[in-house]
Amino acid sequence: MSQNIFTEEDARQRLDADVAKAHDLYNRRLARLRDANARHLAGPGKSNTGKDWSRYETAFRLRNEGMKLKDVANHLGVSVTRASQMVETHKRRAALSKNPDSPDSALAFRTQTILRNELGRTDYSKSDVANLSISALKKASGCGPTTINDIRLWLREGGLDLKL
Repeated sequence: MSQNIFTEEDARQRLDADVAKAHDLYNRRLARLRDANARHLAGPGKSNTGKDWSRYETAFRLRNEGMKLKDVANHLGVSVTRASQMVETHKRRAALSKNPDSPDSALAFRTQTILRNELGRTDYSKSDVANLSISALKKASGCGPTTINDIRLWLREGGLDLKL
């Protein structure tokens, strides 16, 4: 007959300690993601120090007034691709300033880009992301295990998870 090394009470205490450690690790990782994203959006990072966002606002305004991206690009003296990036960046910054609790505030910029590409739109909720499958995300460009874990941590805050 085999003998238990730990009593039931010892096993319960060890399990509780392990759960507490895992919860602490989760909270530290989530805080680190939020801090990194806040630094990215608010600066001052090297790329955002003294950045003049008025050109982005101009690109957005011209595009909303009905100009084609080619015309916006010519007006600003940039490529069509860059004009499109400026319009999208302004949209994200404006949305974040209106709603600091949006998905964009909790996820790294790279992860946000992957989700926008997979969902085909810039405005999404946790329930929209929860409808994605892990296998679909694995096939997405630039989406590896770390990104999938970040998404799953974010979804679990709302009691959701990705489809298997």
